[in-house]
Amino acid sequence: MEINNNGFALKGHKVGNDYYIFENEAGNYNVYQDLHEINEGTTVLEIKEILPHLKQISDEEVIIQYRNEPVFLLLHNINIQEMNIFRLSLENEIIIRKKNVD
Repeated sequence: MEINNNGFALKGHKVGNDYYIFENEAGNYNVYQDLHEINEGTTVLEIKEILPHLKQISDEEVIIQYRNEPVFLLLHNINIQEMNIFRLSLENEIIIRKKNVD
């Protein structure tokens, strides 16, 4: 799934990490986390070992570039309820893009 450029996007912060929530093509949501300098050399294989629910996801979707920064997939194709549960735990939330409704 790719980021839906017309869909909802949000950035939030929690426990020293930045998170991005993007609406995907299916109308569900993907949550990405910044790859900080501490884990900068982390590979897709290592992420898939730590997060086994991502094993079926293509490598190209696990680590992406967003605004020239590498981010990795944390939660894939979650529904709006699951997204809002995660979203409630974030601090300093900024809506990057509202959903574009025609």
